[in-house]
Amino acid sequence: MKTAAAVLVLAAVPWTDSPLRRLAGGEGDGRDPAFDVALNPAPLRDLCDAKIRTYYVDAHTETPLAQGNAKAAGQLYLACGVPVQDPRRADTTLRFHAGHFQVLHRID
Repeated sequence: MKTAAAVLVLAAVPWTDSPLRRLAGGEGDGRDPAFDVALNPAPLRDLCDAKIRTYYVDAHTETPLAQGNAKAAGQLYLACGVPVQDPRRADTTLRFHAGHFQVLHRID
C-alpha cells in the first residue's frame, strides 16, 4: 500500500524543473557543467594544461553560493593542482568576481 502511494505522489510531481529530473537523467550539461551561478570558466580551461601545483581562488566579495561554485570550478578544471586557503602558498592566484575569473598571479 505504501509503495502504491509513493508511486502516485511521484507521478504528481512536475518533472520539468525538478531536481528529480536531473537525477533521472535529463539533458547533459554540454562542454561545461551547469553551475548554479553565471560563471565563465574560459580562463580556467586555458590553465588546464599549465603545470599548476597550488592555486588560490579569491571570491571573498561574492555570495556563499558563488564562492562555492567558483571553488568547485577550480577543482574541476585545475584538478592537477591543490587548492590552498592561504594565497601566499599558491603559485597561481585567481580572482572571481561577477561571474568571471581573472589570473592575478602565476609563478612558473
